Amino acid sequence: MKEFLTTKEVAELLNINEKKIYSLVSEGKIPGTNITGKWIFSKSQIEEYIKEKSLQTLKNFSDKLSAEKGIIVGIGSDDTVLQNSTGKTKILYYFILQLVVMQGLSY
Repeated sequence: MKEFLTTKEVAELLNINEKKIYSLVSEGKIPGTNITGKWIFSKSQIEEYIKEKSLQTLKNFSDKLSAEKGIIVGIGSDDTVLQNSTGKTKILYYFILQLVVMQGLSY
């Protein structure tokens, strides 16, 4: 398994263009190292960055729902929620489950 990624590989992983990667790393928003004029990125640090940003997105979403609509986002082990959900609800449920799995938590 490759330990370090190029700018192009990080751009592909994040599904954004390379110029944005240069901007993000220059601003210190993503971890990277400049060696002899070329940026390299630790794959594990980029994966951790993705997890942190995903969790922050979920937290922001959860906080907004809670503040605006009094809805509390949570995870349970009852898969009937997934079986009976459709559309955006099912997508949100899958998103939450993926975040839980990425953090190594049980549900």
